[in-house]
Amino acid sequence: TGTLTEDRFALVDIETTATGAERAKLLGWLSLVQVRSQHPIAKPFAELPRPFAPGQAPRVRSFVTVPGCGVIAELVEADGTAHTIRIGTPVWITGLPDSAPEPLHQRILVAVDGHVVAKAIVAEKLRESTPQALAHFTRLGLPVEVLTGDRTGRAEALRLPPARSGLLPTDKQAVVEAAK
Repeated sequence: TGTLTEDRFALVDIETTATGAERAKLLGWLSLVQVRSQHPIAKPFAELPRPFAPGQAPRVRSFVTVPGCGVIAELVEADGTAHTIRIGTPVWITGLPDSAPEPLHQRILVAVDGHVVAKAIVAEKLRESTPQALAHFTRLGLPVEVLTGDRTGRAEALRLPPARSGLLPTDKQAVVEAAK
């Protein structure tokens, strides 16, 4: 993320089980949690509105990044009620593979206290410099393979060289070390 593609994602759609004020509160929770993340996918969520009255905003008590999967946070409401929030890949949240509507989109799930409460679609695009960089490697006679945590088909949809997909950061590191 952010190597061959731009590090700016667009939030295409977000579907929640909550409606009205409860939906606004849930989106505010996502914003409060994701503002702590450094991952490019978190940025559009961090920009969601936070509809909390002064002194009533929940606080994030803990925040843990799970590389290649998502984040887990404990959020405490103003009345002291605590919630565990997980935001991440469908396979990590539910154990089921991603079924995003098209290869250039990624689905992000949100679970609160163990229940999936939101499904979001984010989109990305290739950096303008990517095709030129890949062409340069080819002219140099260097083999190119894309290592990605994304689903099979994303690299092909982005018109990238052959790819190994579904890799965690440690898997990518192991492939690079083996190639050395």
